[in-house]
Amino acid sequence: MQYFLISDFREDYPSALIDDGILYNDHPKKESVFEILNIICKLGYDCSYFGGIKELIAAVNSKKQFNDCFFINLSDGMSQEYGRVQAPVLLEILDVPYSGSGVFGSALMNNKYYAKHALSKENIFMPKDTLVTKYIDLDMCFFKETDFPVIVKPNHEGSSVGITQKNVCLSIDEVKTQIEKLLPLYDELIIEEMIVGQDLTDLVIGNPHDIRVNEALITELKNKDPLAIYGGIEKVQKLRKLFLADDILDKLTVQKIHSYSENIFTLLHASDMARVDYRISKKNQKIYFLEINSAPRFSLNTELGFICDRKGWSVDSLIKEYIDTSIKRNFN
Repeated sequence: MQYFLISDFREDYPSALIDDGILYNDHPKKESVFEILNIICKLGYDCSYFGGIKELIAAVNSKKQFNDCFFINLSDGMSQEYGRVQAPVLLEILDVPYSGSGVFGSALMNNKYYAKHALSKENIFMPKDTLVTKYIDLDMCFFKETDFPVIVKPNHEGSSVGITQKNVCLSIDEVKTQIEKLLPLYDELIIEEMIVGQDLTDLVIGNPHDIRVNEALITELKNKDPLAIYGGIEKVQKLRKLFLADDILDKLTVQKIHSYSENIFTLLHASDMARVDYRISKKNQKIYFLEINSAPRFSLNTELGFICDRKGWSVDSLIKEYIDTSIKRNFN
């Protein structure tokens, strides 16, 4: 069987100015993508680089046919909102098997507001929130039920896009200021109760009844202010440290996080890999679900590489687990 790797490169897209002259581009570097490709080939898979979204569009337009193949989808799309849905849509049109979440799951997880509300009947704590769009005005009743601080952020984006410390608001006037600033740039904004506490992220590789990796990490910012958030500046300047949750939290709490993540992963129709973000409230020690990323960065210098380094695992073995669980899901 022939394998094709799908990914877009940072070098193909312009960087955005986020604040204080800092440029931000969250697409993976070409070097990182080919580093993963080389590992896949070393594992024995007959794999080649296919291209990114532009090449998939060209294949759809030319009605290209594929047989006896499998697409390893590591693309987070181009730069539009709902970019993570682009590759699954095109791969479905081509009618080929592929790794990663499908169209519905990717679209749902790429919408912070509706992803949370899809879980509203589950026993999962989540921050209070409200949605603002170009057609839906700010609901002032939200502030009667929610204490400040709150955070204003793009509803469709991930990877800290559109996030700076200015998104944290301590008054309604500050919220309105951020809405005026961000709404022209993003079609939808979510205004969310800010849970002050400890940041967590949980990497899940596998599928329901076939979970291969479930590793929770504590994330700690260099800025110790309790209202500090992980935005684009912090990401570019690498102002965050990671710790294994096993080394800091008690065993029962870690087990709860793993259980929550597997449940959320299943209910939101994730496939093969996702990253689930939480905060443990300093006030009541409850674990609050924030959002889920359907296409976390798959490279050696991200959470995956850190986990392998701290656990003594090889990155090769995790990549193999990812491909194996996806093949098992696609071909039963």
